[in-house]
Amino acid sequence: MQVAIWARTAAMLAIAIWSILSTEGLQALYYVGICAAFTAFGWLPRLLCRSDNIARTQAILTTVDALLLTWVLIVPSPFIPDVWTALLNMRFQNFGYYFVYLGLATLTFSPLLVIWAGVAAALAWSAGFWILFFQPDTINYLTPLVLDPARSAVEQDIARTLGPHYLSVLVYLNQIVVLLLATGLLAVAVWRGRRLLMRSIQAEVGKANLARYFPPEVAESLAAAPAVLNEIREQHVAIIFMDIIGFTSLSEKMTAVELMGLLREYHTRVSAVVFRHGGVMEKFIGDAVKITYGAPHAKPDDAARALICAHALLEEMSAWSDQRRAAGQKPVAVGIGLHYGLCAVGNLGDGRSLEYQVVGDCVNVASRLEQLTREHAAPIVASHALISAATADPRVSEMIPRYQDGPAIQVRNRREPVEIRLFRAA
Repeated sequence: MQVAIWARTAAMLAIAIWSILSTEGLQALYYVGICAAFTAFGWLPRLLCRSDNIARTQAILTTVDALLLTWVLIVPSPFIPDVWTALLNMRFQNFGYYFVYLGLATLTFSPLLVIWAGVAAALAWSAGFWILFFQPDTINYLTPLVLDPARSAVEQDIARTLGPHYLSVLVYLNQIVVLLLATGLLAVAVWRGRRLLMRSIQAEVGKANLARYFPPEVAESLAAAPAVLNEIREQHVAIIFMDIIGFTSLSEKMTAVELMGLLREYHTRVSAVVFRHGGVMEKFIGDAVKITYGAPHAKPDDAARALICAHALLEEMSAWSDQRRAAGQKPVAVGIGLHYGLCAVGNLGDGRSLEYQVVGDCVNVASRLEQLTREHAAPIVASHALISAATADPRVSEMIPRYQDGPAIQVRNRREPVEIRLFRAA
């Protein structure tokens, strides 16, 4: 709407300048005044339209616009000689301004409004034509031709046709046909443009939603082929669970606003690290974070990338704690659990609430390992399966020696124990 208003203002300014160049005296001022009135009228939608009545208000104003425009185009200026009649306006250049009117209607990006604008213009012009057609002094094809013996019938017919009181039905029909054809073509163009725009918006919204969980390059590929998310597949995935140690006691000493600020900064820092290392931010639940590597697309180095990300998270949280301590705030400490195993991946939920999730025994194991960080006073507890899968990657060669063997643990509802490795900070 705002674009249409400013475009209308620019168009009226251009027409006013043309009027000054092509006419003179009071007639030029008359047309400039009309352009000013149409400019002011064009701002009414901005003042009157609300979210619940935009379509109705625009339709009404478009109709009034068509009627006023028709009046201006048909009724001669009071500052031109009387010999120039309204019937001459019906035959010559004035009709072209309807296409400016239609062009401005297309900027509303509403195909129905474009159609209505064309129909309203056609009806208004038709009303003006037929009112003039039945005036007593109007000459038309029904008027008998009084032959003059001194001139041929063709010459007399041409003279009558070009006279100031002749109204041509054929010219009128051509005008209406061209106007309606242009309306139809513009409506189709607007409909197609709107459809493409909506598809683009949906794609961008979908991409933005994906970008909340997936790194940019993964989000791009999934936006191009979203069906991948609906497939339920079984594959090896590296999983990271992390939360803030002592979060409950920490939150009791903070107001709700302070707690929200803490969590917001925490989430921002975690997301930046995860995406920087190509991980998938699957879920935030308060201070608990679930991060995955290997879904939706598994890679040979998923375990190593998960281990690298875990250490990067630990460094980021340490730096944040130093900043909080320097600002007189309580530092934060986190516990991180890592596991690598076979999981099911895919969308869960209905059409209104979909979540891309990794489920299976490996998720429960990773969650349990994160809880063990308190018992063993280790910031990271990883499974032997993840360390084994990551060992061959040279990027973690300096990290692996800092992991010590821990006791095999029994995870609830799991028959086989899990061998763990404890990270000891230097």
